Amino acid sequence: EYVKEEPINDTERMICRIFEKVLSVENIGRNESFFDLGGTSIDMISALSEKELSEISASQFIANPTPEKLAIVMNKSEKVEYENFAVLKDAENSHKMLVLVPYAGGDATAYAKFVDLMAKKSPDMSICYVDYLHSYEECKKVADIIEEVGKNKELYIYSHCAGATVALQIINILEEKGVDISRYISGGYIPPKKAQKKNGWNNVSDNNIKKKLVSAGAPLDNFTDSQTKDMLDKFRKDTDFMTWYHYNNAKVINTVTDSIISKTDIFTRNYKDAEKLWRNSATNFNMVYFIETDSHYFQSDNSDVLIEMITDILE
Repeated sequence: EYVKEEPINDTERMICRIFEKVLSVENIGRNESFFDLGGTSIDMISALSEKELSEISASQFIANPTPEKLAIVMNKSEKVEYENFAVLKDAENSHKMLVLVPYAGGDATAYAKFVDLMAKKSPDMSICYVDYLHSYEECKKVADIIEEVGKNKELYIYSHCAGATVALQIINILEEKGVDISRYISGGYIPPKKAQKKNGWNNVSDNNIKKKLVSAGAPLDNFTDSQTKDMLDKFRKDTDFMTWYHYNNAKVINTVTDSIISKTDIFTRNYKDAEKLWRNSATNFNMVYFIETDSHYFQSDNSDVLIEMITDILE
C-alpha cells in the first residue's frame, strides 16, 4: 500500500515547496510524482523557472519527478552522462527502447505527460529522449549513443513534426552502421513535395510565427516574453536544420515507418498526399493513421490517444 513520506532534508523540503506552489497542493510527500499530482508540461516549465531549480534540465525533471529523486540529482556533482540524449525511464530488464525526438522549438517538456502515461502503459519499455539536433555531426554522435544504450533491445523511434528530419538523419546513420530499428513512427509531419534551399520561416516575423503556432495549439500565451523569445529563436534554428536536411542530405530509409497525423491540423492539411510523400522518404512505409484532434501538438494534448495508437502499431 502506498504511504506518503515526509521530506527528510532541506533540498527535498525546498522541492516540495516549489511543487506545492506551482500545483496549488498542500503537504506534498517526498515520494509523490509531480505528474501524478496533476502537473502538466506548462506547470513543469513554471517549476523549472524557479531560481532553485534553474540548473535542472527538462529531461532530468521528467526522469526524476519526485522531490526525493530530484534532490538526488541536485546533490550530485558529476556531469550529465550523455550530450543531447537522456534516459527518461529506465525499465529494469527491459528489452524495448523508445526514443523520442521533439518538434521545432520544443524540448523534453513536450513529452512530459506522454512519458508519464507511456511508463504506466508499457512498464517494460525504456524511454529515451534526443534533443532537436542541428548538424550531421551531432546526429552521428547521438546515433552512436543510441547504438550503445539500445544494444540487445528492440529499438523504436517516435518524432513529432519537424523532428522527423532529426529522426530520419539518425535512422540513416544507424542503418549504415547495421543497427536494426524495429519501427519508426512520425507524428504531425509530412515530408515536403519539393525541398527548399532557404528556410521560409526566416521571412516571417516572430509575432506571426507565434500567431501561427498558437493557432496550431501551442500554449505560448502562458509563456513569459523571455520564454517566448527563447522558443522562437530555437524554432528558427531547428527549422534551419529541417530545411538543410531535405535540400542537402535527405536519403531514403529502409526502416518500417508509420505516420500519425490529423486531418484538421493546420500543418498537415495536405494529408491526402501524406502516404505518397512519405514513400519518397521511406521504402518500407507502412501506412498513415489519423488521430482525431485539432491540435498539432497531440503528443501532449492527446497523449493518451496517441499512446494507444502507438501501442497498437507496435504490437
